[in-house]
Amino acid sequence: AWLAGDSAPVLKGADSAEADGALGGRSTSAPISVRVHFKPPSSIPQEQLTLHLPSDEVLPLRVGGRHDPVIGPRAAPVVEAVAMLVLADLGMMGGYIGAE
Repeated sequence: AWLAGDSAPVLKGADSAEADGALGGRSTSAPISVRVHFKPPSSIPQEQLTLHLPSDEVLPLRVGGRHDPVIGPRAAPVVEAVAMLVLADLGMMGGYIGAE
């Protein structure tokens, strides 16, 4: 972190939590660590219209009971892909990655 009056970056607060999260893996070479929580989506118990692609018909759909899709097995690849997109976007915005 650059501190006022310093001519070189000083890693102050990295171990004592004084940096308030401003020091990341890019400045300390630490690995990126992510903690994620998921809430399972609930089923909607009212009739809705849906498009049946093979017949190109709009048909009613009603879900009976509670059928929550399981994100668990897909969570790690989804979070990893989103993290890569965010890092690539930040790199492009910062001028570190160019569109060639």
